[in-house]
Amino acid sequence: MKLKASAKINISLHILNKRKDGYHNINSILQTVNLYDEIYIEKINKNNIEFSCDWTEFKKFSCDDNKNIAYLTALKLKKFFKINSGVKIHIIKHIPPGGGLGGGSSDAAEVILGFLKLFKIKISRNELIKFSKKIGSDIPFFLYKGCCYIEGKGEKIRKLHFPWRKNSYILLIYPDINISTEKIYSLWDKNKPRSLTNDFENIVFELYPEIYKLKKILVNFKSNYVSLTGTGSCIYGLFYNREKSIKIFKKLTELYKNYKVYLLKLVSK
Repeated sequence: MKLKASAKINISLHILNKRKDGYHNINSILQTVNLYDEIYIEKINKNNIEFSCDWTEFKKFSCDDNKNIAYLTALKLKKFFKINSGVKIHIIKHIPPGGGLGGGSSDAAEVILGFLKLFKIKISRNELIKFSKKIGSDIPFFLYKGCCYIEGKGEKIRKLHFPWRKNSYILLIYPDINISTEKIYSLWDKNKPRSLTNDFENIVFELYPEIYKLKKILVNFKSNYVSLTGTGSCIYGLFYNREKSIKIFKKLTELYKNYKVYLLKLVSK
């Protein structure tokens, strides 16, 4: 079985406060885009999880199955549903790590959906969300996909329908920087920025001025909207005109040969 785990961008991200459990209450608008990890899942005769991950485009990053959220999710699924069969999982990564695109959580969500199909498991949406949020607060969104408004730790989700979705293009730049989510959240606890569309922009720009320069370039290209995504290093610009976005994409790939530049569309599935 082949599955596609989509990346996401944050249209907005606001941190409300820190919770007693150590997490943060947030509200955010998320949108999936057509940048995907490939996931292959199949039954095997052994009664264990065989996991492998190919970081084809990001060789400098490891994929330790003891820490990989997709692998840990598979273990929890096997135990929770009392599955007596073995499963082989292979992931080919295309979503940049540490870019704020949610690749790990998206992989975990697809592993959940893959298990449900593979073993014909029936479970309600509410039970599925309850199970997934115990593994990771970003996973429930990827069970919905499309455009959503999220609250709480990320588990309260409401679908949105924006008029620009079908006719918009995203120019996304990944400057080969892997940013730690935990580090950025801890810095927010000290600084508590409140004025930006993404509350983490001040912190990330101060730590990595080169990312701020990328934002200014997209603004100068007259993007309809520019933002950092999540707590990561990716900057994106939203464009309504196809020809304009293609032209700028070519310019950006020439300007930043050491970065990854993507021309993406918004997707609902």
